[in-house]
Amino acid sequence: MKIAISAQDALMNALVDMHFGRCKCFAIYDTQTRKTEFIPNDFRETVEGAGQSAAEFIAALGVEKAISCEFGVKAKTVLDEFKIQLVILPQHNQTIKQIVTLLQNTADK
Repeated sequence: MKIAISAQDALMNALVDMHFGRCKCFAIYDTQTRKTEFIPNDFRETVEGAGQSAAEFIAALGVEKAISCEFGVKAKTVLDEFKIQLVILPQHNQTIKQIVTLLQNTADK
């Protein structure tokens, strides 16, 4: 399964971005290969519809789960249409590495 995590930068030590559609990039974690790839979010500077476009983009990548602190209404609608599970983080200070480690530990149980 591919999981998209909104990231403030293309580094494992970067923080999870608070805003899904306006994040700098997506950390795409693949549960089968256990690898993480960073893909720029070219829609973050879009005046309107950044979340919707970002949601369509990650859906095209085959993502099945999206992790962020906040999702806009339009992004939620598109993610629901593509049956992509939303995970809303309650804390704003977690790194990509911490989230990936949690995902790996959960899969190992």
